[in-house]
Amino acid sequence: PAPETISALNPQSVDFDLSGDGQWLVVVGETASASMLVHVFEFDEEINQFIQYGQDILFGTNEVGKTSFYDVDIEETGRYLIVAQVGQAEFLGLIRVYQRGINQWVQVGDSLTSQIQGDGFGQDVEIVVAAPQGVMVGFSAPYQNSVYVYTLGPFNNWVLYGSPIEAAAILTNGNDSEFGFDIAFSSSGTRLVIGAPSYQNGSGAVQALSFV
Repeated sequence: PAPETISALNPQSVDFDLSGDGQWLVVVGETASASMLVHVFEFDEEINQFIQYGQDILFGTNEVGKTSFYDVDIEETGRYLIVAQVGQAEFLGLIRVYQRGINQWVQVGDSLTSQIQGDGFGQDVEIVVAAPQGVMVGFSAPYQNSVYVYTLGPFNNWVLYGSPIEAAAILTNGNDSEFGFDIAFSSSGTRLVIGAPSYQNGSGAVQALSFV
């Protein structure tokens, strides 16, 4: 059967993601003044529409003449979302995580930022709630061939889980492979899959890792 249009959303979409249960939709949109806003919508079964939940989240503003790229992911049941402004040559990458409150979204932990420009920090971001780790986030810096996993600590702080995952430790001659250009967690958070599209002159590679 043909798909049915259930919602038409107003903001210009830069990136979006749908929760695993299909109830929550997050959209990063750009306004006419180049402000970057994050909008979250909850699906209302009675009217068959997505309705905005909570406030617009002002994430940043694009500078004139500079292009920003964003990535977003929402947790399986819509409790948490992660948003990244991808690090480019002109500026550092920036990542923030938000938790759903009563008709509002509240930032969790400090913002995470890259250390050098042009590393692609935040190119792909993922968030999952796992046992026993709790909230886990994964993100990449593919032009440094690195992937990072953090957990939320007891003081509302982000704690590096293990060591950074480096291409050199995973792939033979893995430098310049854009390791981490795409990543994905399993729903349990026990596995992480990492893509390296430029490995071996563009042949590409996908590596699955298990957390023990």
